[in-house]
Amino acid sequence: MTSRRSASAQAGFTLIEVLAVLAILGLGFALLASRGPARVPGLELRGAAGEVARTLRAARTLAIARNQTVIVGRDVAWPLAAPGIRMVPPAGGIRFDALGGSFGGRVTLSAGTARRDVVVHWLSGRVETSDVR
Repeated sequence: MTSRRSASAQAGFTLIEVLAVLAILGLGFALLASRGPARVPGLELRGAAGEVARTLRAARTLAIARNQTVIVGRDVAWPLAAPGIRMVPPAGGIRFDALGGSFGGRVTLSAGTARRDVVVHWLSGRVETSDVR
C-alpha cells in the first residue's frame, strides 16, 4: 500500500510551480500588450487611399443630389491622412459637376517608398485607386 501512496503523492504540480508559470505567462503577455498594435505601412496607405476615394465618391453624389458643382478641397474637406502618410491633392481641388462628371484629377498618397494614386476620370467622374510602381 505504501508504494501506491508514494506514487500518487508525487503526481501533479505544486502550487508554487503553477504560480511561477502563471507569473511568467503574465509577464510575457504584458510585454506584448505594451508594444501596441502592429503597424503595417502598406495597409495604412491602402486605408488612407480608400478614405480619400470615399470622400471623392461622396462629393460626386452630393453634386448630383444638389444639382450643383461641388469642389473637394473647398465645399468638401479632404480627409485627414494617418501619421506617416503624405497626401498630395491637386492645388485647385477636384471638381464634380451636377451631372456627376468631373474635370478629373489625381491624389497621390505615399508612405516611405510605397505610393498609391486615387484617380478621378475626367468624363465619367469615376473614382479608383491604384498602386504606383
